[in-house]
Amino acid sequence: MKMKRILKKSSPLIMFMLACTLLFSANSIVNAASKTPKKISMHVSSKIVDIKGESKITIKTLSTQGLDKTVSLKSSNNKIATVSSNGIIHGKKSGKVKITGTLKKNKKISDTVTIIVKDLKPSRISTYKTLTLKAGEKKDLNVKISPSGVYCPVSYKTTNNSVAKISAKGIITASKDGKATITITSKQRNKSGKYISAKCNVTVSTRINKITFEKESLILKAKDSSGNNKVTISPRNAGNKSLKYTSSNEAVATVSAKGIVTARDYGSATITAITIDGSNIQASYNVTVEKPDAVSTRQVFVTPEWLKSVIDGDQPEYKNALIADASWLTDYCSKAHIPTAIHINSDEVEYVDWTPWGKDNVVGNNIDDLWDYNRNGNNYGKITYGDNDGEVPIEQIYNLRSDNELKTFFKRYGITKDTKVILYGKNGNSSDTGRVAFAMLSAGVKDVKILDGGITGWEKLNLPTTTETVSPTPGNNDFGNIEHKYILSIDQVNEKLKNDPNFKLVSIRSRDEFEGVKSNYAYIETAGEPLGAVWGKNINDYAQDSSFVIPLSQMKEYLSEANIDYAKNELSFYCGTGWRATIPFFLAYQNGKDNISVYDGGWYQWELRWKDNPKEYPRQKITPEQAAYYSKMMFAKKSVSVSIGSTVNNSVNLYPASASASIKYEVEDPAIASVDSNGNITGKSEGSTTLTATAFNSKGEQIGKRITSGIVVEK
Repeated sequence: MKMKRILKKSSPLIMFMLACTLLFSANSIVNAASKTPKKISMHVSSKIVDIKGESKITIKTLSTQGLDKTVSLKSSNNKIATVSSNGIIHGKKSGKVKITGTLKKNKKISDTVTIIVKDLKPSRISTYKTLTLKAGEKKDLNVKISPSGVYCPVSYKTTNNSVAKISAKGIITASKDGKATITITSKQRNKSGKYISAKCNVTVSTRINKITFEKESLILKAKDSSGNNKVTISPRNAGNKSLKYTSSNEAVATVSAKGIVTARDYGSATITAITIDGSNIQASYNVTVEKPDAVSTRQVFVTPEWLKSVIDGDQPEYKNALIADASWLTDYCSKAHIPTAIHINSDEVEYVDWTPWGKDNVVGNNIDDLWDYNRNGNNYGKITYGDNDGEVPIEQIYNLRSDNELKTFFKRYGITKDTKVILYGKNGNSSDTGRVAFAMLSAGVKDVKILDGGITGWEKLNLPTTTETVSPTPGNNDFGNIEHKYILSIDQVNEKLKNDPNFKLVSIRSRDEFEGVKSNYAYIETAGEPLGAVWGKNINDYAQDSSFVIPLSQMKEYLSEANIDYAKNELSFYCGTGWRATIPFFLAYQNGKDNISVYDGGWYQWELRWKDNPKEYPRQKITPEQAAYYSKMMFAKKSVSVSIGSTVNNSVNLYPASASASIKYEVEDPAIASVDSNGNITGKSEGSTTLTATAFNSKGEQIGKRITSGIVVEK
């Protein structure tokens, strides 16, 4: 209560003191705001002014706004130049003039600048050379005329008003995507009496608002290999789709201007793409360079990345592997090949009866021309073969060489049964490479590999190649016995077709070859196939992505079409002369199938036997669809006789032993005889009629032609 009384009595005094404080503060603010500078310094945009031109005065210590209220401006000669109250100097005629500025509050404070007025001529127009704008954007061309101070109005013109409009003040308005050129032209002539101009090329484009990579990450499995992660730019009509790529770790992976990533070492890096259209949109993904996994001895088809890791020394168990371009007559010395690779001509593993090197030999004379070529002193590859003095039984031409000649071949290249061999050709399914690989494996070389994709797949990854010739290193070790593994002779094949229901002879030839439309070989006269063969597709069907070998699952589908039980049936592959058959063989081999082989003689050898003994070595010319279930069907007897009420059998025989067609028997006149599903005929009344047999596949579809046999019913 006492405190309240004190405050009540003191209120008038407090109010008076507060009012004095506020008044003092207000005066201080006013004085501060109106403080007079001790000095002024005038600046002009140009000390040289054109007649009709202008220059602008600024005073750093004073605001340019309201200059007319703080400074008095005066020209020493208004006939030469005038000055406005807000600091704009206008040239009138040639001469010199002084412009003086004096503070209105203190006329002792002033400054003067000298202006020279000349009859100037424009010499140059400056503006942007190029502009990239987005639709709806506006931009001042910011035109400048040289020399400084010249009076030179300009005009503007656009080549495409629907893309970019231009105002009289030089303001561009971007309307829609496209290109336009803005031309700025002087309205005053230069010293030469000509009008001058400048151009600005304007691109109006939609800017990128999103970058998306196809994959969240990219894995490379070889040093020096390359890959690309496809990028999608949104919107699709973006004008400038160019991107700048960077790598966070160039020791692991570098990236080209086009986004191609090249592996440099094992590890990880982040690849970033950023727009350059001004939108500053970016996206990134991770790239990992991995060391390829080790492969088993039985793995045949290996990746380019794995082979590169072998060359780089990252697969120590293959440190001393022999790498070879194993292809037919490749011009090895002039073509790019894989570093460290030697060349092996596929003709070196089989007898050849033709003359690729000259006219001294005769095609079709049963002479091994590769040996004959060396014997005559031409020394192709300095190889000497000669078990048969060059003469080879006609059936053996295009078959694998004799044991002694194969040993000579292996010795020349320093190959033993323990040598790790990596071969390649043009593609993964190149049959010439497969031929050499099979010759090695069947002889007893334990670890033989084929580069899947071949040199084509290697180059797709931008892996290094060379034209430097690498010579083979001959060996001194005895190879040992040639083992003849996974090979069937013609007689073994014939016996199995007749008697082994689990055996399938699989043709790897074209459909036309299989159906007997053509032989497809200049040195095989007759078209057709061994009776009992089934079709396993052509070699081209064993390639995917143009150069790589198909997966086992795809091969199984092919074989199932031929009514083959892959897990159960013994399979022997063949073609014309043992080349194409090797690719499906190796697919099965590397996946652990053991009951497989190659019939090395092929249709070439079978056709020769067929000519001499068609009954023992029969030929077929049928569709693959029929061959899948049977090749030949015949009644046990051409005709049978049966008494009324009696029964006799005349069932059909199917060939080969593995044939599996279902047979339907019918009697033409059921009043004379009847027949059951097993071909048992029962006589019903005296007379004669016809028995028919029709084959069906597992889908109940008729295959092949129906056959007939006679029936005579007696009392």
